[in-house]
Amino acid sequence: MRPLLLSALALFFVGCGGTALPTSLGDCADGTDLTWTEIEPILEANCLRCHDSALTGPTDRQQAPANSNYDTPQAARSEPDTTWFNVQSGRMPNDAVFTSDADALDLHEWLSCGGPE
Repeated sequence: MRPLLLSALALFFVGCGGTALPTSLGDCADGTDLTWTEIEPILEANCLRCHDSALTGPTDRQQAPANSNYDTPQAARSEPDTTWFNVQSGRMPNDAVFTSDADALDLHEWLSCGGPE
């Protein structure tokens, strides 16, 4: 009975204009042209207040691990599955809502494609 309830809730959410975010990274979409130039502002708006390598100490980083940064393409794509899990599940950002589903989907595409520069 529980899977049926979850399915119904998912359909309700999508039917009300919400976007169901993919639960995991996938294959790179044919014809994608997203690069760091498009993704950097999304990360700045959602992640860098905690995950910037210039921030030090647990207070400045709001408890973000010291080695978890998103201020360079290399750092941002270093743990793509973990990054996507945290965004998709709503765990991150932990102090706000992600700017938009469209931004989240762009990040998903970029990560799925290996984080092109």
